[in-house]
Amino acid sequence: MTSNAGERRRSDRLWLTVPLRFESVDSNGVSVELDGRALSLSRYGARIQYPLPLGKGQAVMVRSPIGRHEAEFRVVEPIVSSKEKDGEYGVECVDENENFWGIDFPTRVEGEQADAKALLECRVCHNMALVPLNLAEVEALRSNGKVGMSCTHCKTETPWSYAEVRVRVKPLNKDTQAEPTNWIASSLPPLERGHRRVYMQVPLGLRDSRGSAEVTKTENISKCGFCFASEKKYLTGEIVMSVFPLDPVSQKTELPARIVREQNIEGSGRRFYGATFESQTSSKPLVA
Repeated sequence: MTSNAGERRRSDRLWLTVPLRFESVDSNGVSVELDGRALSLSRYGARIQYPLPLGKGQAVMVRSPIGRHEAEFRVVEPIVSSKEKDGEYGVECVDENENFWGIDFPTRVEGEQADAKALLECRVCHNMALVPLNLAEVEALRSNGKVGMSCTHCKTETPWSYAEVRVRVKPLNKDTQAEPTNWIASSLPPLERGHRRVYMQVPLGLRDSRGSAEVTKTENISKCGFCFASEKKYLTGEIVMSVFPLDPVSQKTELPARIVREQNIEGSGRRFYGATFESQTSSKPLVA
């Protein structure tokens, strides 16, 4: 979203693409369902792609692709015009007490104070949360794939592990299948990927071949690479040095990586980049 939208956000944001269904009314006044998706999520809102024009302040009913989850959202601002393709809009949930996504988000203050954040799942109740972490907890996840944390649902400390997200689009057969704990299904095998991808935001230092450097953060990580957002222009195919401050004391992990994918973040001056590691010079993988 734009900087103004960023100032309005009261929780952290997770760049996660989720298919959605929207309720609309056609020219004959008949209620119809339209397919769309969310491109990023926060506790109170989202950035959505919607197939029809929407105006600021307009309400839209959002439904999950499976089950019976629905909530009314209001357009905060149009981000991308829908004249040539699906429009993109910043929306917020009308009911502030409704957690439509089924994900617990930290407050902006909690997120700003954390060394890192990761989308995790409680192994006992399967609650999902974008969890603020210190570097010692990041190291525990990196080494063991789990960390002990307090769960607000279980009311005690429980083991938490990476939440792997795959959303089913086909409706459930209510006669034979139970509705999942989270409609954004977790702990399912990743689709069409050679390695598990986890949604972890950790500080990331980048240095290109010209010596230009910046500090940003990852949006997701796998054993073979990572995704990040930046205002800088990187060339597809170029090799950069990536620096991860993952050690809880002082040691840093430095790995050469090749930029393999670029995507504009519409409505902003930033781009998403995908990078793959050129070689594994560290004895421990970034993701357990």
